[in-house]
Amino acid sequence: MSNKYQFLLVLLMILFLVNNNHAFAANDAGSISEYRGFLSELDKFQVVSIDIAKEMYWSLFPVGSSNAEEGFRLFKNFHTQSIRILDRKFYTRKDIQGMLREHPIFQKTLELQVLPPLEYLSEDLKESVQTKFPGALTNLYEYSKCGVIYYMSEGDWYMAPDYNFYLEDVLNKYNLNIKHYLHFINTENKTRVAHDGGLIISWEDLRLKIMRFEKFVEKYPKLPETKSDIIPKLDKFIDIYLFGLDNTPIKYNSKGVLQSWKNFLTEQPNSRYQSRVEIRYNEIKSLEPKVDDDFTALANTIHKAKPGDIIEVPPGRYNVDSKRGLVIQNKKNLTLKSQDGKVELYSEKPDIDIIRILGSTDIVIDGFILFHTVETNCAASCIVIKNSKNIVIQKNDIHGSGAFGVGVWGQNNENIRIVNNYIHDCTSRGIDFYSKSGEISHNTFYNNGRGNYYLPQKYNKFIIQTNNISK
Repeated sequence: MSNKYQFLLVLLMILFLVNNNHAFAANDAGSISEYRGFLSELDKFQVVSIDIAKEMYWSLFPVGSSNAEEGFRLFKNFHTQSIRILDRKFYTRKDIQGMLREHPIFQKTLELQVLPPLEYLSEDLKESVQTKFPGALTNLYEYSKCGVIYYMSEGDWYMAPDYNFYLEDVLNKYNLNIKHYLHFINTENKTRVAHDGGLIISWEDLRLKIMRFEKFVEKYPKLPETKSDIIPKLDKFIDIYLFGLDNTPIKYNSKGVLQSWKNFLTEQPNSRYQSRVEIRYNEIKSLEPKVDDDFTALANTIHKAKPGDIIEVPPGRYNVDSKRGLVIQNKKNLTLKSQDGKVELYSEKPDIDIIRILGSTDIVIDGFILFHTVETNCAASCIVIKNSKNIVIQKNDIHGSGAFGVGVWGQNNENIRIVNNYIHDCTSRGIDFYSKSGEISHNTFYNNGRGNYYLPQKYNKFIIQTNNISK
């Protein structure tokens, strides 16, 4: 911003105060309409306008003013609108976006919604940034001083209002009811609920957040922000809590969700959402497997299978624990296919692999949903392949393993193909791949703890291509 423009804004405020001082002295209530008019004249595209608006607020609504709280709401609304406008330009600033992406010091501290103090930055870093991104560092700190925090979403950085700025700067000396709301939101904003379409806190942590919001509504029912902001946020959180997000859908086996709902029903009996949680709990609870008789029949069918057999498994949920997993051993030319992709094979034990293919040739596993329900100390995998050849694992949803989604082990594996699968939320790794040859392609990986796949360098006759890695 030019010094000339900043000078004109300051002059505008002084003239405004001089011309209207008699009105403010005579009628404190009149300052609201005058302040509203003053704010409408400021240029929201200029960051200095925020400073001017703050100084005017202090001048028109000194500590003890009966209209200080209403005046602050006008300031906060102006501040929020200004940041939205500045954010449109901020998003397109390749220099600032590039600086934030390239330097880890900003990424680490901005995750905590704070900038590192300017004096904390080394001279070498400042010189490097100023050379490559002239003006970016200055602008970043200029915005921050005017009540801006930064957050990242889908690889880009954005602006948001800093509630700590309201508390420690604008209203530092004021004793207003709205500060209860500001303190509450400032604290809650430090923990984000979702990112890139997925939940990033546990279901239980989300329940506790909902409980805190409900307590705030109960304690401050007449505060305008309770109706305008707290309750809408609360409604949004409960929708996520009950129905999940695109990348965190709710199923009966979703880790921790049923237990959290059960905690909600017992610990929050007076919640306005009690009946909704109870209905959803019973709905999802009813989807849990009741018996595993059908799996015994399936295991026997596999055991008796002959070369060339195509076994289509009817839709349902099959607990593999009674046979310690579905074992395909010393079989040739066998296809195991899920009808309509609606067959779930799962284990409730921490040490049971769901499917094991041992010493077999020309086996196809097609279209299953494979997972463990164990939340802690699970050491098993969804699929284990040992000493086998010409194996195809395709179109499966593989998740919730404590070890590996697919483990390919032994010295004699050849041509193991893992294609078109969704492999996610495995504690250790998506695929552990020890095979002389094979293929890992067209899979989608998401949220696998130690990585998506591992292949020893000594095995070089394999294909890796077109895999979608979401996280």
